[in-house]
Amino acid sequence: MRLSSRLLMLVLLLSFGITPASAQPARDMTWSPGFYTGWVSFSARIDTNAKWGGGDGSLEGFVIEKYEGKGQLMLKIDAQGAGGASIVLPTSIDLLDYAKATTPDGSCTVSSSILAQTNYVHFKGAAAAVGGTFQVPINLVAGISYKSQHGSAFGELKICDNAGSKNLESMKIAMRKTTGAIQTMEFTAGDSYNTTDSIGGTCTIPGWEKTTPIPGGEGQGVRSLPSCNWRLFKSGPPNQQKGWK
Repeated sequence: MRLSSRLLMLVLLLSFGITPASAQPARDMTWSPGFYTGWVSFSARIDTNAKWGGGDGSLEGFVIEKYEGKGQLMLKIDAQGAGGASIVLPTSIDLLDYAKATTPDGSCTVSSSILAQTNYVHFKGAAAAVGGTFQVPINLVAGISYKSQHGSAFGELKICDNAGSKNLESMKIAMRKTTGAIQTMEFTAGDSYNTTDSIGGTCTIPGWEKTTPIPGGEGQGVRSLPSCNWRLFKSGPPNQQKGWK
């Protein structure tokens, strides 16, 4: 494979994965009918390191992509124990990559950085049975806007001529692919916050946490979820359904 093709492969590795996260057992609980409002906060990331070597040279590099989100979560439970959820989840996305190709004729180094923002809103869905675990659809990719972006390249190889701008565009494509993989957030209640007026616990992004070996080279890509937490508080009559979409 040509080194120029491997430069593009490095960014596409972000979209692969082989080891899905194990599902957490649902907690058996019954919600008190009413309106709940609170917050959700999560931190997710992708760390990819790769290296290829061969008769025509070598390529090595890394990609780091970080997600930081915090927003409002609302849940309305009816007398039958069914509920509909609404979520407002502003999320920042920070991506940085670096790669260096080396051949007998010289080298080419490329790097790019992107800071993006998505302000996702999900209005209440159809009521469904709610227990110790419930899910809310997430579509962060729909609202991506770029706050800043920069790409650069230098070196003797011909592929360096437009490599900075091409690599930046490839990274924007990769960001959209990885962000599009975040489709659901699953909330699991924990014992620590289970009281009459407040419920909370941890959350996951189903299918997100994966580890991927580098095809034909060394290194791996790791998707992780360092933190994901939520808390809901039951609203009294004066604030009943305030802000409910």
